[in-house]
Amino acid sequence: MSGINSNEQVTLGDPAVKVNKSAKIELIRKFQRVEGNYDCCASTYNRVCQQFECLWREECLAMAQD
Repeated sequence: MSGINSNEQVTLGDPAVKVNKSAKIELIRKFQRVEGNYDCCASTYNRVCQQFECLWREECLAMAQD
């Protein structure tokens, strides 16, 4: 995952829960697998995503690297 600053702190829903960006991406990918979606969080190219039913789609697109 080049381009991701693993020390960057991000919130996960509740402001009291802080995780680094790479940990957040891995956690969302686990959720995606459980939900039956591709585990592709933040891996889009040019912010194009065909997973329209994924609950994490908007957040993934926001974290994706161009």
